[in-house]
Amino acid sequence: MKLKRSLTLVGLCVLALVIGLAGSVAASQPGEPLPGTVVGLRGPDTFWNGAVVAGSTVTYTSSPKTIFGADVSLTWLYHSADVFVTVDITPSATITVTPQYSADASNWVDATYTYIADTLASTTAVITSTGLTTATTTTSVSSTPTEATYQIVLSADSSDYLRVPLAGKYLRFKIEHDDTVTPTVKVLFRND
Repeated sequence: MKLKRSLTLVGLCVLALVIGLAGSVAASQPGEPLPGTVVGLRGPDTFWNGAVVAGSTVTYTSSPKTIFGADVSLTWLYHSADVFVTVDITPSATITVTPQYSADASNWVDATYTYIADTLASTTAVITSTGLTTATTTTSVSSTPTEATYQIVLSADSSDYLRVPLAGKYLRFKIEHDDTVTPTVKVLFRND
C-alpha cells in the first residue's frame, strides 16, 4: 500500500512538472524570448527626434547622449538593441541609418557582420554552323566569408526596424541623406 501511494505521488509530481513546462513554452510567441530569459530592458530612448536635416550630407547622433541625467548611448550593460527608424522624406530622397560603436566615444566604427556567400557556376550554350545547340554545364560552388554593414535604407515615408548586437561601450547613428529628410531614431536596449 505504501509503495502504491509513493508511486502515485511521484506520478502526480512528474505530471505537474510536465504541465508546468508545457505552459511556459506555449507562453512565447514566435520571435519572442523564452519566459524568464529577459533580464533587462531599457528604453525606448530617442537618439534623433524628428529634426529636419537638409541637403546631401552625413549627420551623426550625439554620444555621450544625456537624457534626464543619464547617458543613453552607453551599451555595455546590454546584449542587443532594437533600432526603430521613422522618416518623412522629400520625394526622390534616400536615407541610410547605420549604427556605430565606440570604446571611447571618439573613435567610431560601423556595426558589421560576417556571413558566408555562396556562388554557383553557370551553363554555356553554343549554336554551331549547322544550327545544332550544344550545352556545357559546369557546376562549382565557392563559399567565401563576406562582411556587410547593419543599415536601414529608406526612400519613401515609412518606418523600419533592425535588431543589432551591441559591441564596445557607446552607440550612435550615422544618418546619410541626399536631400531633405526628417528622421526619428529610437532604440530599445535588451538583455535576452
